[in-house]
Amino acid sequence: MKNVASLFLFLASSFIYSQEIATTESGRKVILNKNGTFTYSKDPVETYFATSIIKGVVTYYFNKYQGDKPDLGATVVVVDSAQVKNFDYQLWKNYHFASSYRNIYEMTKTRYDNCSFLYKKSKGSEKEKYKADMENAQQDLDKYSKELEKYNAETDEKFKNIDKELFPTLFQFQNGKEPFIETTIDNNGNYSINVPAGVYYVYIKSKNRKGYTITDVSGKTYIDKVKVAKNQNKNVSHNFTL
Repeated sequence: MKNVASLFLFLASSFIYSQEIATTESGRKVILNKNGTFTYSKDPVETYFATSIIKGVVTYYFNKYQGDKPDLGATVVVVDSAQVKNFDYQLWKNYHFASSYRNIYEMTKTRYDNCSFLYKKSKGSEKEKYKADMENAQQDLDKYSKELEKYNAETDEKFKNIDKELFPTLFQFQNGKEPFIETTIDNNGNYSINVPAGVYYVYIKSKNRKGYTITDVSGKTYIDKVKVAKNQNKNVSHNFTL
């Protein structure tokens, strides 16, 4: 009787091992190996699991004569937000908006300096005009300073700290492994990824536009968090500026 039970367990184990035992939400098959580990198939996402689509157009600013161009070769990674627990989306938003306001602040500062120079060189009514321009520029500088304070990036040191803290968490979006779904931008700047309904991070890394921070030195980065309903097409597009 004991031998019969042992034979049954052996046959049952032999049947289970190397067999498909489950399917992930992305449509990949889970195989149980004899050593107790699991293998995920490399099958593409099945259409009956992927009822929704995240798609968009990714471009970059080329120059003032040709404007924007498709960001050919740019990377797009989509992942269920629940699977990335150590990513601080608010920190990313602080970095993203602080970067934008810092650029605007610097351009406004240049505007102020130019008006100041012309004010000192001019006379009469022209001098009054440049004085008014200086005052307008100063008002804008004050406004952008407050925005930078909102994102805790009003000084170079504070912004660098955000950059340093954010950068290491972005590597996970570049590993290309399950549950991350990766694709690249085509000749027209388009991409399209099938997903089940859920809440996703959409990570986009430019191929043709780089920045000066640690985060963007190898390619400017954009991240959006989107909720996708069943059978919904969600558009996440982006243009990488200078």
